[in-house]
Amino acid sequence: MRAITSFFCVLAAAIGLSIPAYARLVDMRDGTVYDTDTQLSWLKDASAGGEKTWDEAVAWATSLNEKGGFAGLTGWRLPAADPACGDYDSCATSEMGHLYFAGLGNASHGNFDNNDAPVKTGPFTKLETSPYKEYWLGSQAAGNCAGCAWSYNFYFPAVRATYKSNRNFAWAVRSGARTLN
Repeated sequence: MRAITSFFCVLAAAIGLSIPAYARLVDMRDGTVYDTDTQLSWLKDASAGGEKTWDEAVAWATSLNEKGGFAGLTGWRLPAADPACGDYDSCATSEMGHLYFAGLGNASHGNFDNNDAPVKTGPFTKLETSPYKEYWLGSQAAGNCAGCAWSYNFYFPAVRATYKSNRNFAWAVRSGARTLN
């Protein structure tokens, strides 16, 4: 019996070591997708917020926390930008950049350098991957662009400073562990 138990322990350890080290996106079947790597829950419908100005997008994400929250979850917000990233940076360290590269498994500069290879969208619906569509990030841009906030483009991929009066897509995310239903 000990030999069989030892065999299965060694087998389980070997299988665990062979699992790729990338984010696992789990469709929670409640309108959210959970990223087990970052412990973030994203709305499954990446365009649920529609196109909005930055101020409207912030208000929309905040409104998801009312009346018990979306899917019974609160803490919804726009995705965080990485302050170390600059304009037109692919920024794999921002929440959207991590999702693009690690979570969805897209190559660096997917469409831009890859002969228009399609962007992998994983379990998400309505993820905008056009070069002309961007998603708001949750912080104002610093530097030379007064009145700008950061946005993310899934086509290039890139972060850029965008005038807050522009209309970009709003996509909400929340921090924290999530368990399967």
